Amino acid sequence: MQRASDHEDTIKKRKKEETEEMKASDPALSLRQLVSKEGGDEEMYYAMERFLLLDPKRQIDLLGGIEALCAEGDLAKAEGNLTKARISYENAAKVALYMQDKDAAVKFLMLADEVSEKEEERRIHNELLKNMEEALRISKEYYGKGS
Repeated sequence: MQRASDHEDTIKKRKKEETEEMKASDPALSLRQLVSKEGGDEEMYYAMERFLLLDPKRQIDLLGGIEALCAEGDLAKAEGNLTKARISYENAAKVALYMQDKDAAVKFLMLADEVSEKEEERRIHNELLKNMEEALRISKEYYGKGS
């Protein structure tokens, strides 16, 4: 009887350890914890989920950096391709968040908002703009750039 109880305890302990490992390795769970750390809400989680890069070093190299993204956005806007312009400006804002450049993040979110055609896009931009300090804090912690 004692052996069965010990076996059950061991199984429970393993399951708990596996759950903890899953939580630690799941970026969505980590993001949820970072957003809720300062009383963040679903809107902020939703916005940050869309504005954090999964593999920033690789993605920034592929995107070409802030200057290239800005030029791409400006060209697309001049050509009337508002969707491409928005995507370029949003990508520049993502890079700026990664780099902890508040002024650039604000600038590119505002540019993206100017060419946004959907209310949902504007809602995300506005959430980040009104909570930029929190967005920068979450980004910094998410990317492991300090605490």
